[in-house]
Amino acid sequence: KNDNVLSLDFGLANLFATDKGDLLGRRFYDKVKEYAYKIDKLQRNLQRQKIRPKESKKYIKLNHKLKEYVKNEIRRIINKLVKEYNPSIIVVENLKNFIQDVINQFPKTVKRTLIRIGRKEIKNKLNDIAQEYGIQVIEINPAYSSQACSNCGYVDRENRKSQSEFECRLCGRRLHADVNASRNLLKRFEERVHLHSMKQALSWQVRRFLENLSSERYKCLWSKARSLLVSNVYFANHSSL
Repeated sequence: KNDNVLSLDFGLANLFATDKGDLLGRRFYDKVKEYAYKIDKLQRNLQRQKIRPKESKKYIKLNHKLKEYVKNEIRRIINKLVKEYNPSIIVVENLKNFIQDVINQFPKTVKRTLIRIGRKEIKNKLNDIAQEYGIQVIEINPAYSSQACSNCGYVDRENRKSQSEFECRLCGRRLHADVNASRNLLKRFEERVHLHSMKQALSWQVRRFLENLSSERYKCLWSKARSLLVSNVYFANHSSL
């Protein structure tokens, strides 16, 4: 195992989670929501007054503050991780997936800021550290990484109990859901798999689990696995197990 590799998952409650167990940017979305509420409220007031948002200094200032907060927080966290772990490789989920799962809770104007500024700033910062420190940045397809157990590999929709809680229905492993996802990204990197679609990601995850299940280490789980696989749609093509 390469200790110089750091894996990052974009979380819902936290901006980043690492395979080491770190949860960073815990107030990020709460702070963004504060700005979103103020911006949305101001925009509605401006509309009632028939004032274009671009003509409002207060509106412009609030949006600028939001953008600066997103930029500064992303840079602060990545700098902290580089300083603490001094990685030679950073593994991240595809940047095109950045916070897609959470943007629907924000007004359109803030969604655009989060996607455009947030994604752009992460990419820019990762490019900066790559040039400055020679850190290699690898993007991994994250499909099903939040539903698969980073311990035994079992993938099941019901493994993720909540936004933050992961508990494998098979082996019983419990940990923060985002940390679990970051460890799955790391495993995909370590095994050098190239998953270009959700179908490929699921197929690989199923195969990996079945390989694990055939090993002596997981022999005690065979009986329980058979009963779970019967009702698991992800294993529909492996019903003979």
